[in-house]
Amino acid sequence: MMHKSLIALFIASFMLWPLGDAQAADKTAILKLSVPTSTVTQGNQVTVSLSLLPGGQAVIGTQVTLYFSSTLTYQSFDGAGSIFDTEIDVPTVNGNTLSFSRVAMNTSYVGTEGLIGKITFVANEPGAGDITIQEATTQVKADSDLTNILQSTQSAHTTISAPTVTTTVTPTPTPTATPTASISPAATSTPKASPKATTTSQIVVAVTASSKATPSETPLTTTTPSTESSPEALIDITPTPNPIQSSVPTSAERSRARSFAIALVVLGACGTIVSLLYLRGSHV
Repeated sequence: MMHKSLIALFIASFMLWPLGDAQAADKTAILKLSVPTSTVTQGNQVTVSLSLLPGGQAVIGTQVTLYFSSTLTYQSFDGAGSIFDTEIDVPTVNGNTLSFSRVAMNTSYVGTEGLIGKITFVANEPGAGDITIQEATTQVKADSDLTNILQSTQSAHTTISAPTVTTTVTPTPTPTATPTASISPAATSTPKASPKATTTSQIVVAVTASSKATPSETPLTTTTPSTESSPEALIDITPTPNPIQSSVPTSAERSRARSFAIALVVLGACGTIVSLLYLRGSHV
């Protein structure tokens, strides 16, 4: 019952007492802001933790005013796990300031360091993101006499960087060389002389039973190589011997044949003369 009365007095002190203490008191409490990272990308969230170091004294509540840079936008307050479990003044934003009040309803806090709450901001533009505690309008109340025992504060700082623009470069296709068909010269055939049949006339003396011997011409075919090109390349043609050519008489045979022919002619002439003389004698 007495603790609840102190809380009611604590609330009244925020409304009626001027900020600061009229009499000297041991100021041992430290309010500390911290961020998990010193750099954040534009568009991402920044969560700041607000903690209390009471310096060995029992505390019952706090009234806090924060200032944040214009590069940040307030989003939310999370009091889960706070050493001051009851919200007296809801978080209120006025320009670039945020104010709220919280107290411990059941028991005061005595410890080394306790979490008051987590404040989330959004990094809305590149630059410095600073969050500071305005000491002139911030108090930490002791449980014993509700005096302000705030000694100092620690600010938080983060750097907001512009998002990295990823440019996708489409590679220019490299033309692929098209193989060109090459025409190799075809093998040429060397024409070879082909035999060409030519006709050679040879006189053969034929002996008949008549009184006259008439020479006749018998065509004799011999094969003479020709220089004309054959349509078939690289064909070796060996001339075939002419059977007529193999039967041609030799010069001795031709001489005997002439002598025999002449003898026959002479005999024939003599026979003719004898016949004429016989005929003439018979007419006489």
